[in-house]
Amino acid sequence: MIKKLLYLVIIVFSVYGVYICYTEGFERNLGIVNIDIPNFEEVKDNKSQLDTDLTELNTLNSTGISSAISKVETEIQNYEAKKQEYDMLALSASRDEIAEANKIEKYLLDYLWIRIGNYASNNNVKFKMTPNETEASLTFDVTGAYISVINFIYDIENDTELNFGISGIVLEGGSSSNVVKANFKVYDVNVITAPEQ
Repeated sequence: MIKKLLYLVIIVFSVYGVYICYTEGFERNLGIVNIDIPNFEEVKDNKSQLDTDLTELNTLNSTGISSAISKVETEIQNYEAKKQEYDMLALSASRDEIAEANKIEKYLLDYLWIRIGNYASNNNVKFKMTPNETEASLTFDVTGAYISVINFIYDIENDTELNFGISGIVLEGGSSSNVVKANFKVYDVNVITAPEQ
């Protein structure tokens, strides 16, 4: 009789323990070992987040990479076309026209912040822009998701009003779904803080 009662008590406590683990989880620090059993809702949420991450990764693998490759190929074609156009112009240009073309562009700082800031907002990236007067350049530090950073660079390089020639792009970071950092420079840019009279 006592054995049966003891078994019944053990079964009741076991069922109660499973119920508590199911609803609230279990966490104990035993010195060397830390036991952490999440509750059912946490497991369900973690699985949902994992499914979302996998879907996003599959989307990036299937469309993001091919889109980035397509943009690079388009850029190469645009570069070749512009280079041919430039070569033709250079052959027929006068000295005065060449001197005018080689002038350093002047940009108002507020204008750059607004224009480039819009591209940053559209692509959900953060950027830092540092003018260097001695070498007439702008240094950019950009942080965001891989595709967002690439799109940001693409947007500012293809803005015909900015007319930026980007060079020295360095990307740091993990896989395409992680945050990456990019650093690059734009030369032949003179940043002014007030309109010239």
